[in-house]
Amino acid sequence: MKAWSLFGIVAVVAIPVALSACWLNNTAVSVPEVLPIVQDTLPEEFISAGETERAAGILENRSISAENDISEIRSRLFSPGGPTDFQACIKRLDDRIDELEARTARVRTIDAKPWSVPVGDTGIPLKTMYFQYQSSYTGPNSSGVLYYGNANGSWFLADIQIYDRFELGGENGSTEIPTMAVLSRIDEDANSAEVYQLGIEKWNGEDHAVILQILANRSTGVFEIATASTYDGTIPANTASMYTGLGCGVRMKTDGTNIYATGMFSNEPDCGDPAAYCVRSDDFSEGTGDCAGISTFSSMDITKESLNAANAGPVMREIIIRKTGMPQDLQEL
Repeated sequence: MKAWSLFGIVAVVAIPVALSACWLNNTAVSVPEVLPIVQDTLPEEFISAGETERAAGILENRSISAENDISEIRSRLFSPGGPTDFQACIKRLDDRIDELEARTARVRTIDAKPWSVPVGDTGIPLKTMYFQYQSSYTGPNSSGVLYYGNANGSWFLADIQIYDRFELGGENGSTEIPTMAVLSRIDEDANSAEVYQLGIEKWNGEDHAVILQILANRSTGVFEIATASTYDGTIPANTASMYTGLGCGVRMKTDGTNIYATGMFSNEPDCGDPAAYCVRSDDFSEGTGDCAGISTFSSMDITKESLNAANAGPVMREIIIRKTGMPQDLQEL
C-alpha cells in the first residue's frame, strides 16, 4: 500500500436532539453516500486528476505562481492513488456503510449516544457526534472500527483505523499504512457533507499530525478544502504519511467555475510568504477567474504553526488511538 497523507473530520455543533429507541421492523437504514455530494460540487478537472501529474520532487523548490500552486492542489489532493487521495478514503467509507446497512434490519436500534470529540485547541469545529451502531474490521496489518448513527436530521460517520505497527515510529516501513480517522456529517437529504481526515504518525518519539477538512454543499454548488500538517522536515517525505506536500497550510474554495486558493505554499522551514490566487478551473493562469463570491472561507484556517501550538499530535492520539469519550454501549453489527 502506498504512503498516505491523512487529513481531517467533521464540523459538528453540539445541539439538543430528540432521540428515541424503536424496532426497525425488518427495514434497513439508508445512509446517504458522501462521495457523490463531494463530486457534485467539484470542477470536472478535480474529480479525476491524472496520477501521472503528481509532482515527483516533493521537496523541490519551485517558484510561487497560480499555475504551479493550483496544479499542486489538484495533483496532490485529487489524484487517484496520490499522496493525499481523500476521495478514495471517502469511497471506502461509503462502501463499508453500504455493506452494513442491511444488517440494521435485524437488530434493535438504541438511542443515539453522543461522542464529545476531543479536538483540543486544534481549531476543528467538531464538538459532538452521535452513534448507534459500530462494526469492527481487520485489514492487512491494521484494524479499525466504523461507527455511525442518526440524530437531528443528520448522519454521523466515524471510520477509525490503526496500523498495527504504529508505535514502531517509522521503523521497518511502519508508515506504509495510515493510522487515521475519517469523520463525517451528512444531511439526511444528502445536500451537504462535512468530512475530516485526521492522521497521526510517530517519528523520533513524537506524534506528528495532519488534518484535512472538506465542506461540500449541493445547493450552493460550493466546495472547500483546508489542510495542514506538523511536518517539520525530519520525516522522510517519500515515506511519511503525515506530509501534505502543500506547504505550511493551504485553503481552496470553488464554485465549479472559479477557484480561490490561499495559504503558505512553500515547504521551506520558514513556510515562505502567504499567497492568494483567483483562477478559472479550466485555466490556472492568473487573472482569469472571478472570485468575488468565493473569496471568504468557512473552512479552517490551519497552519503548521497553529497545529504545533495546539499540540495536535497528542490530540490526534486521543481521537484515534484512545478514542477518548467514545460511547461503549453501541449496537454491534
